[in-house]
Formats: sequence, C-alpha cells, structure tokens
Amino acid sequence: MASPSEVVAVDLTETERDFISQALEQWALAASVMPFPFQVLGLSTWDEFGELTFRLGHAVTAREPLTDLDWARVLYLTECSWASEIVGAG
Repeated sequence: MASPSEVVAVDLTETERDFISQALEQWALAASVMPFPFQVLGLSTWDEFGELTFRLGHAVTAREPLTDLDWARVLYLTECSWASEIVGAG
C-alpha cells in the first residue's frame, strides 16, 4: 500500500477532468450556500474549504499527481457536489 503522503497520478480523460473540475467549482458557486460539513475533511474553516476545493480542482485540470487522501477528497467532493441537493449543487 502506498504511503499517505505518496503522490499518485490517475489517468483521466479530458471529459472526466472537465466533469470533476466543474463539480469542484460548484463549491464556490451554487453549492456555496449549502450547509456542507467541511469538518469531515479535517478542516476548521470555510476559508480552508475554499482553498482546498480550488487547489484540488486546479491539480486535476493540470494533470498533477495527488496523494491518496486528496484523490479520496476529489471523489467525495465531486459526488457530493453533483448528486446531493442537501449539501451540494444537486
């Protein structure tokens, strides 16, 4: 198993990268007014949440490798943003 700090490159298509980027961008747009429990990501403030979603979205678009934890965050935030009308942009 990889170390939690080891970076991993995931081979995504442009369509997949665009989808993830748009889903993460929703946290600054439509989903920004929703009561997302950012504490589950180990964060303390909404500012940290905004910085995280921006960093992850940029990294995915730029094809940068991320840690396993950050890939898990990307997946979780994408799913919440896209599918949830309670805490995302649904």
